[in-house]
Amino acid sequence: MTLLMQVSRQFPKVPSLKLTISTFDSTTVTVGDIFEAFPKLTKLTINGRCEFKNISGMDTATVAEYVERGGSIENVPREKSITDFMELETIVFSSSFVVDPDMIRYCLPRVPKLREVSLHWNESLSASLLRDNIGHLESIILNTEYRRYEDALAQVAEMLPNVCRT
Repeated sequence: MTLLMQVSRQFPKVPSLKLTISTFDSTTVTVGDIFEAFPKLTKLTINGRCEFKNISGMDTATVAEYVERGGSIENVPREKSITDFMELETIVFSSSFVVDPDMIRYCLPRVPKLREVSLHWNESLSASLLRDNIGHLESIILNTEYRRYEDALAQVAEMLPNVCRT
């Protein structure tokens, strides 16, 4: 039994979880493992390096193949993932978690009750990516310590009134 499962048995009604781990992967913990242990979370804060596969439950090459063929992302074979959280309203990606465009494109829009996301801005993101995929959320909180992103963040603020910068 994993440590997450032990904790979930001791605290079965936990609504919020903050987890920091050096790397999310199949040898440590995936986001699907968190779902298996705590399926009713309403808030999840995660910090650590994470590849697309370990948050989405899908292989990147398989996703690319389906998209190239014009197939629906809904038909891509996957393991348990962030999209299985039916009650999740808030996701906080802390500083070590680098959110990539595929996570925004293929994962976050599929979390049914998601209302708020907080992430650290990076150069792979764009205003149009956020607008087109998570622009419907009540709140998008963008964190950045770097002045080099000022132009991009100004564009985000113009396009999305629901964005808050910290």
